[in-house]
Amino acid sequence: MEYSRTDEKSLAATAHELLRQISSNTPEVLKAHVQAICKTLQDEAPTVKKANDAGAVDNLKACASFASKYPQEIPQDPKFRQAMTSFALHGSPAEAAKYAVSVIWAASEKKEMIVRDLVQQCLKGFKYGFEGFLSRLATLSQLVLLAPDEISQDSTDAILDIAIKQILMQVREPSKKSADAYEWSPIIDTEALAKIWALKILVNRIRSHDDAESLPAVAAQVYQVLSRLIDQWGELLPARNTPPSHKSRLRLLAARLYLKLCTHKSHEALLTASAFNALAQVAQDNIREVRAGFLQRLKKYLHHQKLPQRFYTIPFLFAFEPSDQVRSDVTTWIKSRAAVFSNIRSQQVGSSSKVNTVLESVVARLISLIAHHPDYSNETEDLVDLS
Repeated sequence: MEYSRTDEKSLAATAHELLRQISSNTPEVLKAHVQAICKTLQDEAPTVKKANDAGAVDNLKACASFASKYPQEIPQDPKFRQAMTSFALHGSPAEAAKYAVSVIWAASEKKEMIVRDLVQQCLKGFKYGFEGFLSRLATLSQLVLLAPDEISQDSTDAILDIAIKQILMQVREPSKKSADAYEWSPIIDTEALAKIWALKILVNRIRSHDDAESLPAVAAQVYQVLSRLIDQWGELLPARNTPPSHKSRLRLLAARLYLKLCTHKSHEALLTASAFNALAQVAQDNIREVRAGFLQRLKKYLHHQKLPQRFYTIPFLFAFEPSDQVRSDVTTWIKSRAAVFSNIRSQQVGSSSKVNTVLESVVARLISLIAHHPDYSNETEDLVDLS
């Protein structure tokens, strides 16, 4: 804790990484230090004129993870609540606002009142480029996920208007390159960040929708947006003037959000076969960072058995991956999963449980996926290549 605050011996980054790991895996370890973390956050709360410390995001994430399991250990005094509200409205980077909302919702005794007040403050006078507008987008993204029942229909309509009309459907710095230009930049500019949070608002809203009967109608527009971003290589607008570096980020995000949605059975059922085939083709994106980012999230969900079996076909599309490192990574992962399933099968011998045939079923699914691949052709020379 001390090193994360003072950067003594240049160990702040290491201390923050350790806090991240602890908060993600064993938040109970923080029980002895949570009061100190909360006091630090209270002292570092941002305002309109003062930014928060860069390490506040890690402290907020640790606090949010701890609060989800031990909400009674989080301070309830007004000063701490005000500090969390300040992070939600002015936190930088915007992830700070997201975690502040998580702390409020998990631990605050008056969370319903705070949430309704936060929604109004985020919506009041919202304008792209104003101080804290990214934090407001991140806060709204988390609120529609955690507290949809506390948001009125009028406020929901206003949130969707901001996300769609004011952010996603606008290009403030039109690209002067070819409409087909598609690039990657390690730096995410403000407009790209705004679109990322706007897209998360749309997806989080349907993730929190718990009425199975009305879900298809509510989710239809969001699925159309995600599919268009994937099919059109990150382009959403008819003018086709989105900056190339934005398009790669948005295509990757759309693919990862599709995966997140499909971890829920009700949402996975809405993913059509054609949309699944298009999603699978992200594995063969032109940009290495997009392929690797998509693969990382896919492996994570499959490892934790959060995705249906048909998603196991996608890693096999990396067979002709141009990056040796990525291809080796996929190969190693597939072998490790095969070993796991083999071990499960050996334990099922003689038992009444259904025999595990996950990878065996991949072959038939993979043939179907390849048959619908855009590179597939009935020409004899092409069939030889595909075989």
